[in-house]
Order: sequence, then structure tokens, then C-alpha cells
Amino acid sequence: MKLLASAQSTNHVLSLSHSKEEKIFYIQYYDPSGARHLETVGSSIKGMTAPRANNIRSRKIEGKEPTNKAKRKAIQEKKQEKKNRWTIDRLWKSLQKIPPIPKRQKVDIGFYNKHLEKRFGSMIPEEIKPAEIDKLRRALEKSLKPATIVQILGLFKKIINFGTSRNYCRQLNFKIKMPEVDNLKTEHLTKKQLERLLISIDKDSNKIVAKMMKFVLFTGLRRGNYSNSNGMILTLKGD
Repeated sequence: MKLLASAQSTNHVLSLSHSKEEKIFYIQYYDPSGARHLETVGSSIKGMTAPRANNIRSRKIEGKEPTNKAKRKAIQEKKQEKKNRWTIDRLWKSLQKIPPIPKRQKVDIGFYNKHLEKRFGSMIPEEIKPAEIDKLRRALEKSLKPATIVQILGLFKKIINFGTSRNYCRQLNFKIKMPEVDNLKTEHLTKKQLERLLISIDKDSNKIVAKMMKFVLFTGLRRGNYSNSNGMILTLKGD
């Protein structure tokens, strides 16, 4: 924009008119290190006045307010720091690029997008607290089964383990407690299935194992009860 010829100066505060309605204010000063600065401080349209500009100048001389150059540097450093942050979202995207692609990729993507991205996507592992994991678990428990919750928390741990294995981030300073899952199912053999099983046991060439199988089958012992025992005394009673 072309400057008009008019300019006003009050000590070290200079105002230049861009138009009849707007003035741009500049200040000149030496910072505490002795370096000289000439800076823009604002526009009259945005409420800047000569007294306000002079007040800003005084604060910068005393070192109470950073120079414009220092402000720009701080903004650039903050942008660079943000760029270098290995957030959960960044770790997740990097993990997906590593072959081979797991068969359950679609399931994991759904878990991440629905349950993890919003809560933790912008965070780095060091920022995550135990209370936030507890909050996630309580939210999941309202609609999901324990087995599904274990898969979601397992995916979360996998993402962080990926980052720590490549020195992108630090490991969590706490352990994630998994819900207990009971996947055991009791199934009863039909009469025909039992007959086929007994025939197969009788045909087994290892007679000792065959006898053990029948013993377990007829007594209902769990595997740990007989495999960990050195001997066993039985009392058989008739009717």
C-alpha cells in the first residue's frame, strides 16, 4: 500500500499515514543488551495510539517485553517443536507404514479412530497419565466386552512400544492394567462323539497315554491336576 506524505514523530515513536483513516506506529529503542531496534507496534484501526506505542517501547527498553525478532524466533521454535513431537497419532501413522500389514488392520484402524485418536492423538506418551487410561477403560466398559477392551488397550500399548523401540519416545512410566477375560467355554460331547473318542483312544499305539486319557475322561480331572502330580491314590467304590 502506498504511504501518504504525512508523518508524525513523538520522540522515538513514529506514525505513518497509510490513509486518512489509518496510521501505522513504529518505535525505535535500544534493548538491555544495547542492540538497536526499529519495529512496527500496531495500527490505529486496531486501537494503537502514540501513548500506547510509547509504553510498549519503554517495556522493551527495560526487557519486560521481548523484541519483535525474539517473538518471531519463539514462534518458529514452537512450530519446530510441534513438528518434532512424536504424538500418538504420528506414531500410529508410522506404524501403519511398516510391512507386513497385519491381517487385522481394518479392525485396528476402527479401534484407533473410534476410541484412541480423539483422546490421545495429539499427546506424546510422556504426557499420558494413569487417570486418563482409567477414564478410557471406564468409557469402554459401558458398551464393550472385556475381550474387546483388551484388544483396544493392546493396540495402544503396541503403538507406544513401536515408538520406544525406535527411540521416538519414552515408555509409559506406569503399567496399563488389562481387564480379566474369561474365554473358557464348556462343551459337552454327544453320545456319538463320545463313542468315536473312545474308539480313537483304544486305537492309540501308546497304551499308557490311552489309559491316562480314559482316566481323565471318566474322572473329569483338569490337565493341571494330573500332569503336575507325581502319584495318585484312588479308592473305587461300587454301588
